[in-house]
Amino acid sequence: MIRIYSDSDSSVAVDLSLLYQPMERLSAGLLIQDVFETEFEVYGQKLSYIRNVRPSFSYQPTDSLIFAVSIYDFTDELDRQVSFGSEIELTQLTGLEILNSEEEKLYVRGGAYLGNLTLGAGYEYGAFGFDYAFLGENLGDTHQFGLTYKFAGI
Repeated sequence: MIRIYSDSDSSVAVDLSLLYQPMERLSAGLLIQDVFETEFEVYGQKLSYIRNVRPSFSYQPTDSLIFAVSIYDFTDELDRQVSFGSEIELTQLTGLEILNSEEEKLYVRGGAYLGNLTLGAGYEYGAFGFDYAFLGENLGDTHQFGLTYKFAGI
């Protein structure tokens, strides 16, 4: 006999992020995931999301290069880790154009996230953007894709 178990619950979790730019090429950010440590129930067991505080900094030494560092779990409730990475804008650096337009930008990214190698690329054309990221090693070769649209005036 096959038994199928299912359970459901609903909850609302809140994340908060702040960005501060003290100088033109230096930025500081703060992400607080699960601000209220939301509780939920699964198969009669009460669980909660653990708050994760993540400060970060970035520095842009040139118009085409950015370095960033972030601390995952600053309060050490999970397992504090330092992540870092960099991004190079190839269109500005090399003059490379895919659609022969000054509106397009092509990026290459690399770094480490929770001790795992990360690689990625991004393409922007006007208000639209497409991003790809690869997270390797103990994350099981994860592939992430993103699509962005920037509204006018924002």
